[in-house]
Amino acid sequence: MSALHSQHNNTGAQKPVPVSTPATFVDTNVLLKKAIQRLPSSIRSGIVLRCDELARLQISEEAMEKAFSQLLQMIIEEREAGTKLFLHITCSKEKKQEQETTSDQFSRFLIQFHTNLKPHAAWMQDAESRINNIASLLTPFGGRLLVNQLKNSGCVFVISLPGK
Repeated sequence: MSALHSQHNNTGAQKPVPVSTPATFVDTNVLLKKAIQRLPSSIRSGIVLRCDELARLQISEEAMEKAFSQLLQMIIEEREAGTKLFLHITCSKEKKQEQETTSDQFSRFLIQFHTNLKPHAAWMQDAESRINNIASLLTPFGGRLLVNQLKNSGCVFVISLPGK
């Protein structure tokens, strides 16, 4: 199974590039920590983070780490200058009736990035290619990325993948 990641071409646009890393059950807790630690300390100090225990997901390490890094970068760039970013990351099993057909031995998990961002239609339009690029990292592994804009409580980014 192969994943995709983006690469800028000469015009600056992103295009998918195949990555030949097979799917395994990855420790998403470790990969999320790596992605957060790669952020400059000045940015990390502006984030109030709360993270639940995450599930082991069936995806390549490379694709998951890139998805986390790109999602965090996109979220950080949207926060207003000089404000704290509140980020609560949760993990839960998808309800049976909402699950797509998956093997009986696996469940689908939702990793939700709850933020205090208040994105607007123009931001969603500008971020569409970045959102699609992150989704393209997850799709080869049966995953998806959803973005829910909640008027009163902020924006929630949801990664859905099979796991155990």
